[in-house]
This record gives sequence, structure tokens and C-alpha cells, in this order.
Amino acid sequence: MLKSRLINYTLTVTESGRGHSAVYQAVEVSGMPAGEPMAGGAVIHYGDVLHLFAASDKGYALISASVSNNGVATELSLDEDFTLCADGSLYRAITVEGDVMIDLRFSTVSSGADSPRNDGSKPRYYNLHGIEIPADRLSPGVYIMIDGAVKKKILIR
Repeated sequence: MLKSRLINYTLTVTESGRGHSAVYQAVEVSGMPAGEPMAGGAVIHYGDVLHLFAASDKGYALISASVSNNGVATELSLDEDFTLCADGSLYRAITVEGDVMIDLRFSTVSSGADSPRNDGSKPRYYNLHGIEIPADRLSPGVYIMIDGAVKKKILIR
């Protein structure tokens, strides 16, 4: 008789800056977390699907995220690898292939990106790190444009 045996792997989550995250083993049909969040050091198994939710504190933003899964490190794109939830948090599913280490870094958002301007002046542009970029120096990439009370994420090609 052949016995199958689950191999135990470990989940590790590190955060720096002002924000928080939670990892769940399940989500509801609505996309909301189901059950209790997993604690750091939790035992996981090959093929498990982990559901990562990350949220920044007011005035802060998630600036980088990386996942090491079975020793393979991947830098995640905040725009392409995460889904924005209705509550403003970011979501990502991760299928376990070995030990999983998640590293999230939060940083302050430039005060200029936080406050709308109503003085009729030209739009202002910020990179995803909250640093203002002059309009004549925009290169291909994703920016936050603020024009009065209007805030948009734009793509320059």
C-alpha cells in the first residue's frame, strides 16, 4: 500500500512602512476573505492557494511587493499583478510550490499627490513612488495625474 504524504512548507510575510497585509486560505464568491487570516510561520502545502490582501495606511502607498515561492523570487508589478478591491486594498492569489516568503514595502505618498488643487493651474504628474515629475520630462510609464480635484492613473507610451 502506497501512502501519500504532505510536505509541510512555511509562510513568511514581512512588511515595512505603514501598511498591513493578511493572507487567507479561502475567499468568498464576492472576493472577500473567508475565515481567519493565517499567522506568520503557518504551515502550507504544495498546491494550496494563498490569498494575499495588502492595504496602506492613509498617506502611504504600497511601493513594492515580492514573493519567493520555492526559492524563486519574483518582483510583482503593482499595476499588473494585483487586483484593486472595492475597499482600496490590493489582492493577489499565490499557488504554493514550496516555502513562500512575501515582502511588502509601504512608503509615504507625496503631500502634493494627496491634496487636490483648485487654483486652475496645469496638471501635475507623480510617479508611483509619489515623486512629482515635470510634464516635459515624462517618459514611457505609469503616472498619477492630478488636475484640480481630478486624480487619474495614466499610461505614457
